[in-house]
Amino acid sequence: MEYAKAKLFGPLGIKEMFWAHDPQGISMAGYGFYLQPRDMAKIGYLYLRNDVWEGKQLLPPQWIDKIAHSNTEYSNLFWVVPGKHVYMALGAYRQVVMVFPDLDVVTVTTARVDNYALTEWDDAIVRSVKSDKALPADAPSAKLLASKIADASTEKPTEVGPTSKLPGTISGKVYRFAPNPIDVKSVSLMLTDPQPRYDIEVYPNHPTEPANTSLRCARLA
Repeated sequence: MEYAKAKLFGPLGIKEMFWAHDPQGISMAGYGFYLQPRDMAKIGYLYLRNDVWEGKQLLPPQWIDKIAHSNTEYSNLFWVVPGKHVYMALGAYRQVVMVFPDLDVVTVTTARVDNYALTEWDDAIVRSVKSDKALPADAPSAKLLASKIADASTEKPTEVGPTSKLPGTISGKVYRFAPNPIDVKSVSLMLTDPQPRYDIEVYPNHPTEPANTSLRCARLA
């Protein structure tokens, strides 16, 4: 992590990250790395510009050249689609950085589904490109986009439905269990009380302990 910060993330201005590590604190290197989408895009842009960032060569140019001209599906840790001249970094649960050298485009996607069927994705992106030049500034549209992003990223409370009849049915009842590996003898739920709680009665941990059992109580949030 420290080496990557000094040689790559620092020059790219990437400050927010997490890298899974072993008990000794050594980064896993091949996986377990978390970035913000905007910082994923920086990595893609670095590759799009042949590893040059703000006039400085951060990686050997031959590293990108091998990927960009690969005839195989995997090269230097990137997945390649040779016939379409697109390559991509794939993370777990469909975190993807796609680089389109011919279009001068980088795309970033995040998701939570572990599925790498991406052939339709790159085709859809290619079809969506309507101009080989930057679009003119459009302040109203930019404001609308910012509003939509803010709305999508704001957690909203879930609508509370009608009260279930189940709490009244099971509240106060005692559910008893035969001896078991976790030593739970009985459980009762007080769900209709002003301060809901649950009570757990446990079996003695050792045959020599007194026969009366202990009682654990906790309030439910």
